[in-house]
Amino acid sequence: MEQLASLFSRLPRYLDVLNASKNSNVIGPRIARESDLQVIVLALLRFLYRDVRPEDFTPQHSGARSRVDYLIRDSGIVVETKMTRKSMTDKTLGDELLVDWGRYPKHPDCRAIFALVYDPTRQLSNPEGLANDLSQDSREPTTRVLIVR
Repeated sequence: MEQLASLFSRLPRYLDVLNASKNSNVIGPRIARESDLQVIVLALLRFLYRDVRPEDFTPQHSGARSRVDYLIRDSGIVVETKMTRKSMTDKTLGDELLVDWGRYPKHPDCRAIFALVYDPTRQLSNPEGLANDLSQDSREPTTRVLIVR
């Protein structure tokens, strides 16, 4: 979890470097929606870990199945990505994560949940407080929220 937090806390600087090259015809990645974020997250995860499984299903619960964004199989860490949008508030983000987290522990390999929230337009009013409220080391599975801007 610490390695993931360290890596993704530098995501905005990583994107700045890729987009700052004036001497190249290469245009760096643009993150306009959550699916763009997921491509970058998957690439970085596969750079660090051997067995990263995208969109792995959880067992059925209450008549529905859910998919985790990524599972790092060796460590049992589920990685969830969120990107803020105009209609997202601290409360709606918290509610979305809590609903997902109610399903993810049913996955047989889930031992921890890491949520990366990308908030480039600064929609969230109290990102540090929200991350602290949702991150829990004392329960199973451990949860960690990282909000980057």
